[in-house]
Amino acid sequence: MGKPQIAGELSDRQDQVAQLICNGRTNREIALELGISKRTVENHINYICFKLKVENKSDIPSAMQQSLTSH
Repeated sequence: MGKPQIAGELSDRQDQVAQLICNGRTNREIALELGISKRTVENHINYICFKLKVENKSDIPSAMQQSLTSH
């Protein structure tokens, strides 16, 4: 079976981006590591924020932590 979905049903790629944000990576670093454009990273961040019901990128780590501890 696949890994459990966390935090508002993030896709695998959104989860990767969120984890990298939690590890303190910049958008540019995330883009380079995942082989995608910086704009694509920004799009993923927008969807992650929507799904996690947070205002901005800096709120993602705490929302991810809350999601993990509530399951």
